[in-house]
Amino acid sequence: MTNIIPKGLPWPSYAWPLSEVPFITLEQLCIRAVQMETKWDAGRLGGDSSKFFRCIQRPWNSITWMTMLRSRWLLVQLNAGRLELWDIESPFTSYPVSYFDGLEGMVDGYKLLKSLEESLNVVVSLGLVETVAGCSGLLDIDKDLALFSRSPSTGGAIAQCQTSAAMAILQSESEEPKLEYAVGAKVAGNVVVVVRRTAIELYYVDEIQRALKSAGQTPSRSNQVLPIQSIPFLGDEHAVRATFLSRPLHCTNLHYHGAGAIYLGIDRDKESTRTIRVLYPDISVREAGHRFMLSPPIEVLEISTSVDRDFTVLCMWGETGRRMVHVGDVGDLCVTGLSIPVGFETQQSVVPVEEREVFSWRIPDSRRDLARYFAFDEATGVCAVALGSGRIWIVDPFSVTGIRDEDVPLKKIEFRDPPDPNPSWRFIQRKPWAGEPGHRSAGLRDALLPLMATKIYRWFPGRNNPEAYGGVKWFVNEVLHIPGPATVLLVGTPLPYGYPLDSFEIVDVGGRFLGVYRFDDFAVYYIKLFNADITFDAV
Repeated sequence: MTNIIPKGLPWPSYAWPLSEVPFITLEQLCIRAVQMETKWDAGRLGGDSSKFFRCIQRPWNSITWMTMLRSRWLLVQLNAGRLELWDIESPFTSYPVSYFDGLEGMVDGYKLLKSLEESLNVVVSLGLVETVAGCSGLLDIDKDLALFSRSPSTGGAIAQCQTSAAMAILQSESEEPKLEYAVGAKVAGNVVVVVRRTAIELYYVDEIQRALKSAGQTPSRSNQVLPIQSIPFLGDEHAVRATFLSRPLHCTNLHYHGAGAIYLGIDRDKESTRTIRVLYPDISVREAGHRFMLSPPIEVLEISTSVDRDFTVLCMWGETGRRMVHVGDVGDLCVTGLSIPVGFETQQSVVPVEEREVFSWRIPDSRRDLARYFAFDEATGVCAVALGSGRIWIVDPFSVTGIRDEDVPLKKIEFRDPPDPNPSWRFIQRKPWAGEPGHRSAGLRDALLPLMATKIYRWFPGRNNPEAYGGVKWFVNEVLHIPGPATVLLVGTPLPYGYPLDSFEIVDVGGRFLGVYRFDDFAVYYIKLFNADITFDAV
């Protein structure tokens, strides 16, 4: 331990305090920490990678959620109902060690909590919002205060008392109500930190608790809590995902690392970069109350947005952000491990993601498969990928004997039809925009396409189907995180000689109009929410 802790190597958060960790577990974690430093971080994982992998076969198209617990346990949901617990360190088996059949709805958020008896409890929220008192998308929970990201009518941050089920909306001062989706939130002492698309906002826990005492059991704009501080991102930067990190000790030049610091890993759309930021108390302004400062972004990786490059379909930060894993689609699905060196922030330029790769492995028979869920433990290097076919591939780069059992061959899968990208949507359109021939009416020729069209069903049947994955409601609800109905009113179809370079749509979202402009060749879209007084005729 004396050689591990002072080095600042990633250490699992569940293994503190050290005095309460069993000796055998402590010894195993120490060995792993050294192996991860000398092999993973040094890029020396060579050898026959096939022995590192194991596959658990579940039914076709059945996996609807997955997470990893304490480096060893996989918790898997099947068919939006059954929960299964798998021990990935045990000998190969076709059966989970335990299961539970009492859920009704897809898990879309979770939190691990310790009870007074030191047992581990898993709290989950379900995508069918009616089953969790009107909220889903659990972001954090602390004692009786829970934070959610969505309800049937609200897409911002929602606070709920777990005793009374009362709810209050954490109102944004930086975003339009329809665009105030929270990409991350955390209860941090006496404040709640909410990461929005364009700003970080802070709220007093005491003010939230007071609002909950007079609130009802449905979120309402009449019961709102205002932020005590809003810190905007600079320029046109937008956060698309936020991960709350343990202290990133591989950053040697942090702006602040004292008491009260909150570390954030932010995936942003500006030049597609991944950054670390520090939110810390401003001790120079005592008379103004609890105020915070936000450090400039420390750029970790640059990720290419070119269609000709490796498309990342799933990714996950480690607890400290020093190690990461990606799943890319390069014909077959490919698992890639990344390592960020100590002192990376002192380099003069941002390093492309390819230069941080320490291993890469193509998943067998995955050309027509879909990567759905990902789990990763930074301290041990163990990760798992759940696929649409029902296979769960597990990688343990330091398995001594090899965890793949050759005596239990994999069941052959017939890909007559591709697995559903999202089982909660009954029908499928392959892409969420109207720039692909497969979406048009049978027999429709390019020469017949109008430059603009309002008869959506005639030209692109299914586009306004509210149950279609890839339809406009899916795109608005799941990609833009705007709740409620959505209808395409007008489509701009590319001319034959420009097809399918770009396209645009005008979408009605609850009486407001969205302009959606897409560059199909670059998988990029721009969104404009028109002012409330703009009519369709004016558009």
